[in-house]
Amino acid sequence: PIFFDIIAVLVLVACESMYMRTAKLAIRDEDDPDKAIENLKKEIEANPGNADAYLFMSQIYGQYKEEYYTAYQYAKKALKADPSKEKEVNIICLATWSQLHNQGLEEVKEENFSEAVLKLSQAHEIQPDSMVTFELLGDTYVRTGEIDKALDVYLQIYDKDPENIFALNRIATTYFNQGDYEKSVEYFLVLHNLEPDNIDWLYNIWVGEIKLGNTESALEIAKQAIAIDPSNKELLYNIADMQFNQKDYAEAAIYYEKVVNVDATELEALKYLCYCLSNTKNYTDLVTYAQKWLDVEPDSTEAQQFLNLAKQMLNK
Repeated sequence: PIFFDIIAVLVLVACESMYMRTAKLAIRDEDDPDKAIENLKKEIEANPGNADAYLFMSQIYGQYKEEYYTAYQYAKKALKADPSKEKEVNIICLATWSQLHNQGLEEVKEENFSEAVLKLSQAHEIQPDSMVTFELLGDTYVRTGEIDKALDVYLQIYDKDPENIFALNRIATTYFNQGDYEKSVEYFLVLHNLEPDNIDWLYNIWVGEIKLGNTESALEIAKQAIAIDPSNKELLYNIADMQFNQKDYAEAAIYYEKVVNVDATELEALKYLCYCLSNTKNYTDLVTYAQKWLDVEPDSTEAQQFLNLAKQMLNK
């Protein structure tokens, strides 16, 4: 840690009180932090405006006790007693924040989530502008099942940085998992506007619109996504299925055909494509795709019937 080395050289000053001198000697000559703390507490009680006593106490708690939040609290008291100590206090704040953040991270790795929340909350209090700490705290709240607290963290990050992808994704996902699809779509749209070529945001908007029953909006979003990723079979299937359910067989056929063009062995797409082509009386294409169906499933009587129908109608 940065600030704890300050204790390495202790100079006794003639005008110091007995408690300050004894505390310094306890560290320098006896390596006894408890004795030093005991005397510093007496010094603070006798002289509550002694910023050096608070700083010394902070350094002892940091270096010897590894109680970093307590070290930070004494540093704050030093600054309040003497604003000219700002430089030393800032060093202590940086060191205590770093230690507490790393402790919180280790607790997360060990799956001690409640302890991790404590350490990370303390680290955030020390350095509230550290997004790396605040983001980790939010995710740790999720691990403890405190979803509302996690959401509050993500919303605070978003308020500070409206283009923070991490926070926006977490907010949108949390609302989605809570069943608030309207708010989820709202935040995924913000993400889409920030990253228009990221298909994940469009996909999630599409799912949200489906959940809300906004079929037409969902269809338009899915088509936007396909423009970015033309070979996405899942989206192609979904567009085709939506058109099929609306009995728009001509439009559905276009997208089932796209699925087959991506993967000629997609049996389900071939079946629905042949059905659509039969309903739209597109017998020329029906011959082609009924034969492709037979290539994949040679024993299919249904595919053979489609093929026979198409040939019969073309021969009229």
